[in-house]
Amino acid sequence: MKRTNIILTIITLLTISSCSTEISIEKYIDLNSTLTLTINKTNDQTGLTKSETRKIEPNSEKFKKLIDWANKNLDNWKSTPASYIAKVAVTQNNFRLLYNQTFVVIGFTDNDGKAQQYSKIVEKGELDFLTGVSWVTYRDTVNVGFVMTFKYPDNLVAENIQNGKCIGDKIENPENDITNSMKWCIWMKDTSDYPIEHFVSSEKSIFKGRVTELRDTISINNSKAFRVTLQSDNRNDPYRQMIYLKKYSTLFEIINNYCADKDFETFYNSLTIDETKKPSH
Repeated sequence: MKRTNIILTIITLLTISSCSTEISIEKYIDLNSTLTLTINKTNDQTGLTKSETRKIEPNSEKFKKLIDWANKNLDNWKSTPASYIAKVAVTQNNFRLLYNQTFVVIGFTDNDGKAQQYSKIVEKGELDFLTGVSWVTYRDTVNVGFVMTFKYPDNLVAENIQNGKCIGDKIENPENDITNSMKWCIWMKDTSDYPIEHFVSSEKSIFKGRVTELRDTISINNSKAFRVTLQSDNRNDPYRQMIYLKKYSTLFEIINNYCADKDFETFYNSLTIDETKKPSH
């Protein structure tokens, strides 16, 4: 083969491999099913990588943002055979999206049953919303008398535990029915069982050092609540903040088991407790 023909062949192959393709991600995912978000974080000191898994629910703000981004980025996808290690991955069945700050890789099975993989350069931080924490609403008919709702971060887990609702980091412990770290809790008690001081004393008994106690009143959903903050001079002792709210013959004890933070304020300020509407006859 002549040198000129070889050069033309190479140019043709390069042109083909660099051609961009228009891809609609909506064709390869189920818009009514949950996406799995995996975030890989590497410890700078140990070099170990820890994976955190979250769910992106259909109709959630994060789901909508991803689809909106995809519809604005239909073109300039280029086929790539390379293997990638991503800091962020979004998966669903045979679909995957890998994000590494400045580029995105998507893989899927096409209509002919063939595995495809494409990459695209993006602005740095363009898909950082994937790892941001969104707040979701928990709604539960606690009993025949009232409905309780509250908001909590979507990277935490909300669960029914005994006579309460607890929100915390997901932990795996098959020997225990408590499967989250109980960062925040809402315990429900009959107002006739014990006075509030009984529960405050019970919480204080956890501490070993000298306890500083601060009491004040706050308003939650237009209802007056009593707040107690406990902190010990012993660094190994836990921090506690308890809020007591009486409504519908029920005492709600809202507890923060960690240090003071704005997220806890957002959590308890989102709490609503409303009477169940009786059916009209």
